[in-house]
Order: sequence, then C-alpha cells, then structure tokens
Amino acid sequence: MKKSAKTEAAEVGEAAAFSMQSEWSPLERFILRLRLVAAHSLAQDRELLERTATAGFQFQVTRNLETGVEVWDLQPVPLLPAEQLESAIARVRPLLVTSDGIDYESILTSKMPTISEEQCSEVDAVLRAFREADPDSSIGRPREPRGPGEPTTDKRIAGAWLYGNLVHADAIRQTFAEGMSLESVLMVAQRMTCGLVLASLDALSLLKRLAAEGVIEVNDRAFERQVETRATEWAPQEARVYSAPVGTAMPTSLDEPVGEEWEEGLPDLLEITPRVTRNPATPGARTHTGNSASETGSAVRVGSRLVDKG
Repeated sequence: MKKSAKTEAAEVGEAAAFSMQSEWSPLERFILRLRLVAAHSLAQDRELLERTATAGFQFQVTRNLETGVEVWDLQPVPLLPAEQLESAIARVRPLLVTSDGIDYESILTSKMPTISEEQCSEVDAVLRAFREADPDSSIGRPREPRGPGEPTTDKRIAGAWLYGNLVHADAIRQTFAEGMSLESVLMVAQRMTCGLVLASLDALSLLKRLAAEGVIEVNDRAFERQVETRATEWAPQEARVYSAPVGTAMPTSLDEPVGEEWEEGLPDLLEITPRVTRNPATPGARTHTGNSASETGSAVRVGSRLVDKG
C-alpha cells in the first residue's frame, strides 16, 4: 500500500508510540486491538479455536449385541489452561465495551465507509460472530440478581465468569453461576473466549483486505506498528545524563525539553564508581554492569533521560 501523508506524519516520533494513541481514528485503534488479539498464543491455532468454540458434552454408547444392554459414557470436555483464557479475553475485552470507543458494534455499524452489498454481507457475518459470543449482546447487563430456582443461560454464565469473577467482581452477575463448579463455568467461558477470538481474526482479515483494495482509508501503520513484545530483557540503546544546580525543577516527562540550567554530561563534582561483578560463566573474568554515581559535592542534582531508538 502506498504511504499517505497521514502515514508519514505518524512515523515521526515513532519512539513515543503510546503518546500517539489520540491521533489514531477509532477504526485504526480497532485494527490495532484486533492485531493484539491475533498475536495471542491462543489465536495461533484456528482449528483449536473452532473446536473449542463449539465444544460440548458427548456420549459414547456401547451395546452388548447378545443382551442388548447399552452403556452410556459421558466424555469429558477438554479444558484450556485458565490463565491462557484469562489473558486472551483481557485482550478482547475493549472490543466489547463502549467506554473505550472501539467496541465492535459501533465500529462495524457506524464507522465503516459506504461499501458494496457483498462487502456489507461480509461485515454482517463478522458482526453476527461477535454478537453470538458476546455475553451481553441482545440481553444486556443483568440489573437484578438471579432468583432462587431461576434458570440461567450460557451467556449469563460467561458474563458471570468475565465480569463477576475476572475483570470485575459484579455481585449480581455472580449469582448467574452460583452453585456451578469452576470447571463447568470454565467450559462455558472458553467457548465464549474462543468465539470472540475467531470473530476478531475474521474482522482483521476482512479489514486488511478492504484496506488493500482501497475501500477503507486507514493509516498504514495500523497494520505495521508493533503491538506486543515477548522480550525477556531490555536496555535503552542510548542514555543521556544531565546535571543542574540543586533545587532545579525536574522535567515532568521524558519528552519535555530541558531548560538552559541543565547541562548534558556529569559534572566534575561527581565521582563515578564502576560496579564490577564476577562472571560465574567465565572464571576469573569481571563484567562491568553499570556505573553508580556517588555525590561528593552538594551543588548539583543529577537527572537522566533514556532515549529508545528501537
């Protein structure tokens, strides 16, 4: 896709990615969230998602041909790791609530440009997938607790898991899973979660194609910007040290230009003491892991600014 002027402008100051959030349109923010969902470990196996989204109890029937006696065995439903489901639904949740401005309902019904009848059918299919899995779609949030003997539904049970026990502790919602085992609640929750992840994948695929065809105009960076990290360690590629007289106000953010009273570099009043540790992997070797500054004078304040150029 050819980069637009909007794209080139967005690339300026890429290191401050989070500060750019307000510059994205709702549709672009929706795409960024879909990409975060798509990057989750659970989203990497579509066959597993489809199987789990419809998983239910099955019976195995064994018949004795001589006596005609039948034995029915209830087959257990495989459960996904609870933590994997919890982290997946945490990524999906902003697509369900209106407060963040990127809920699937408003984006796919009012933020889309004029499209063809065939494309409308594709958007409607994605909408149906979201609505079928969304615990509050069509029935809304419960206003009253479940009464004694009152039946419950899968949507209410899924809502009890998500909003009653996971991201919130809604006492009213909790009543709709009362008396159920945690395992049975998790079985319903995983159907909801996998259904929502599948809907997210389908929405991302559709929007990516519409953008490539020029049907929708979005910032190219919405499909390119890094949305997650799996790093196990990190250090800035560049570090700057500034000093100023004692009493000088500290900058309020890393992006704020420092005043004239701040000088880059360490003053002569500071003694730099390297911190040396022995490297157990190489006997006799020493590793300089950093500098610690001990203040020997009282006329300076030291501040540091880290600049990530990754």
